Amino acid sequence: MKSTRMFARRWRFLLAVSALLPTIGSAATFQVTRLDDPVPDACLPTDCSLREAVLAANAQPGRDIVRLGPGIHRLEQPGIDEDAGLTGDIDITDDLDLLGEGSELSAIDPNQLDYALDVGSGIAVSLRGLGLVRSGTVSGPHHGGGIRSGNFGAGDAAATRLALEDVLIDVYVGSLHAGLSARGHLGARRVTFTRALEPNWAMRFNGSELLMDDVYFRGNSLGLSYALTDGGQARITRSRFESNGTSGLCTTLVISGAGTTLIEDVTFKDNFAFSVAPFCISSGARVVARDSVFQGYTSGSMIALDFGGNGPSRLDLHNVTIIASRQALSLYKAGSEASLHHTTITTSPTYSVELRAGTVLRSTNSVIAGGCGLIGTPIIETQGVNFEAPNRTCFPTGQNNYAYGSAAGFGLDTLQENGGPTATILPPASGPLTVLADDGSAFCPPTDQRGYVRPRPCTIGAADPLAIDDALLLDGFDY
Repeated sequence: MKSTRMFARRWRFLLAVSALLPTIGSAATFQVTRLDDPVPDACLPTDCSLREAVLAANAQPGRDIVRLGPGIHRLEQPGIDEDAGLTGDIDITDDLDLLGEGSELSAIDPNQLDYALDVGSGIAVSLRGLGLVRSGTVSGPHHGGGIRSGNFGAGDAAATRLALEDVLIDVYVGSLHAGLSARGHLGARRVTFTRALEPNWAMRFNGSELLMDDVYFRGNSLGLSYALTDGGQARITRSRFESNGTSGLCTTLVISGAGTTLIEDVTFKDNFAFSVAPFCISSGARVVARDSVFQGYTSGSMIALDFGGNGPSRLDLHNVTIIASRQALSLYKAGSEASLHHTTITTSPTYSVELRAGTVLRSTNSVIAGGCGLIGTPIIETQGVNFEAPNRTCFPTGQNNYAYGSAAGFGLDTLQENGGPTATILPPASGPLTVLADDGSAFCPPTDQRGYVRPRPCTIGAADPLAIDDALLLDGFDY
């Protein structure tokens, strides 16, 4: 059972996403009655295409509603770089709710022409219960894609608001397009991005607010890339990134800009990058990851800080498990910082953490099985109790830092489902990570990666075999 604090965080998140959704009240409603896309004329009660419905809503002052029935609404009017909605993608120039009957029932097919939908700058649009699907490969770099927002019109691009709920984005993407390309503010709940197989991103974002809950990126050549404006915030919760990536340098999750990102209850599995990492952080970004797991194969590192971009970045890991076929974490630029708080890292066959001159690693009650590769003189600071193997390559001697000749001495189990929203690695209840943990009790967090209540003292690392599966006790409740 989750703690009330965890419920409260999610409730606040849902309220924040809901704020991006225009409230449906007294608005004009246009019902789409045909699946084809003729040269647009009037939207009549028994004869109205999707394009005609949106054009009618654009002409109606104020926020309106367009409802789509079941079936695939296929765009058929060729043309690009036209913003009146007459050809190519359907341009939205006034606040609008697009409502389908479910992402598997109501769909829009851009038909290789352009984006499916193009939202003007400063406009607020929501999509619910819709699929954006493909019918064939794209014919050029300016073709294909699902949704673009904040890219045309006289409005303020930074004020553009796009909200997606129960949406599927499964489209072909030209090299200059994306499955979703958005500016300003974006909220997504129960959205799947899949099979964007061309050399561009399933999703790109540039703005001040990004909220994503229960989102799934699966099988894309390139996954999610975003840049936050100064002071911007992003939250990615209860989500999954799986089997994304190709031969690029950074392929699955790329975060930049001087904003802050919270990643919580996220699974990052079997994503690939050829040389750097599937997860890259740069240009002064700060990322906090909690109660999450990063696992799978990459030819470089799992997570990389400041391989490119300007300004040092910072990564804080709390109750996080990383298991990789090579490096787990690489810090490239002087000033880059990574802090481990009850984190478990294990890799094979090379070292787990790569640190270069001037980078900073801080570790509290954490485990690094695989050791560190040091280039130059990085800064390493510890508190609480920390473990490493093989031998001493990471942490300073003493200060309750233990070095084992082999990670086998930790007794770590395999990565598996042990309760909670993400997979974990449990150490034995009588192993060294528990028995030698007394001096780290002052730094024990309330719960472990699974959301289970930790005892005092607590086990070192992300998952605690002695934790109790009733986190409501933490707040004085017992149902």
